[in-house]
Amino acid sequence: MTSAFLIVAAVLVAVVVLVIALRRRGGTIDREAYLIVKTGSRMGLRFQLVKGKTMIGSQEDNDLVLTDARISRHHLMVSYERRVFLVKDLNSLYGTFMDGKRIEKQAVSSGETINLGEAVELELSVLN
Repeated sequence: MTSAFLIVAAVLVAVVVLVIALRRRGGTIDREAYLIVKTGSRMGLRFQLVKGKTMIGSQEDNDLVLTDARISRHHLMVSYERRVFLVKDLNSLYGTFMDGKRIEKQAVSSGETINLGEAVELELSVLN
C-alpha cells in the first residue's frame, strides 16, 4: 500500500471516530444557552449548555451537580434536538415539574422554569 492511501485511511478512521463521539455526547448546541439556578444551594449559578445532552443530578458524574435534598443521583436530562430544548425526567423519586405538573418529557423554551423535586428551580435562558 502506498503512504498516500494509508494517510487517507487514517483520516477516514479519525472522522468516523469523531462522528461517533459527537453522537454519543449529543453533538453541540448552535446557540448560547444557560440553565440558571433560581433556588437551592447553588442559587445564582449560570450553567452554560454546550452539549446536546446535559445530565443533572446529585451524583458527581453529572454535567451539572445539584446536591440539594430531593435531587436524585441522575434526576433529569436536558437535550437539544432539531433546534428544540427538551427536558426528560430520569425516573427521579421526587419528580420534575413544569407549570405545576409533573412531566416525563417536555419541550422547554427560553424563560420557562423547571422544578426539580421541590428543591431546585432552574430557568432556561437562550440568548440567540
